[in-house]
Amino acid sequence: MTPAAYLDSIIEFLLAEPNITRVQVLRQRATNRDGHVRARLALIDSSLLEFSEYFQVDATDSVHVTTYSYHWMDARGRLIRRWDNTPHHPGIAGFPHHIHEGDNVLPGMAMSIFAVLAAVAESIL
Repeated sequence: MTPAAYLDSIIEFLLAEPNITRVQVLRQRATNRDGHVRARLALIDSSLLEFSEYFQVDATDSVHVTTYSYHWMDARGRLIRRWDNTPHHPGIAGFPHHIHEGDNVLPGMAMSIFAVLAAVAESIL
């Protein structure tokens, strides 16, 4: 898959996702080898999800999300959960992947916008 095709797949998915009421793409870029997308989503329960995803495509055309942050907040802007892989919690299992819930930092795993929206959908239904 090319970086441009991956970006297109994200945008198409967001526009078709029934739990999303508004999509605002703040930034998107694709080269021959990598890309970045940043967007703000309004969800059916009035919560918001802001995310940034930097990805690379390898020689076999596989997409690898290398840096990400998915920040889910309620209608008042209070954090519900944030998934990210910023390497600032080296003692957490699964480092650098982790989840913020309030003041708690929990072990995480590699994520993508598709996986995050599946987790959010389970919580808001």
